[in-house]
Amino acid sequence: MSELKPCPFCGSEAFEDIWENKFGVFEGSIACDCGARSEDLEEDMPLNEAKAIIIEKWNTRTSPEVGEKSPEELLKSITGLSSEYEINVIFRKVMAKQRQIIQSQQAEIEQWKANHADVVARNRILSQREDLPVDRLPAHKELERSQARVKELEGVIADLESDMEKIFNHTCNYGKNLGHHLYQCRKIAGTALYGIDEPAPEGE
Repeated sequence: MSELKPCPFCGSEAFEDIWENKFGVFEGSIACDCGARSEDLEEDMPLNEAKAIIIEKWNTRTSPEVGEKSPEELLKSITGLSSEYEINVIFRKVMAKQRQIIQSQQAEIEQWKANHADVVARNRILSQREDLPVDRLPAHKELERSQARVKELEGVIADLESDMEKIFNHTCNYGKNLGHHLYQCRKIAGTALYGIDEPAPEGE
């Protein structure tokens, strides 16, 4: 297999960003910290063969004409972002939207719980009576619908929490001064899901 050459865009050391997914299939590509990436691995080929192909294409890739472009212009041509500031702005917008969704979902969960407290109580009493078919009781059916909706809302929050974990991983490479924003967003999600606060990161 050919030796991996430096990035044709910035000259930095390239690396294999390859992993095995939960289905036992290898995914990924050749990458550089500047944001440049090769095409993805062919998943229906043996790993070594697929790696050899993307490495060969990476090694023969030509760099764009530099001309008189500034470092900021070069960064934008490669990543679509002109500065770390723009990257941080994007992350903050994403987290602000997630925070709004989480708070909205949590408000609906709390409203359902408040509105159906009497349903829960009635269902508990009626379920203890052996002479009544519990599965046909209106109170039981209403409770089931309420619980299903709460579960649905909590699923949305859990998905957002997963997205925030991805943002956290990206901020390690790009974003600075985002720790506080991310902590506040994850704190809301943790409280909504588990009734506990997300521990604050060190230094926050």
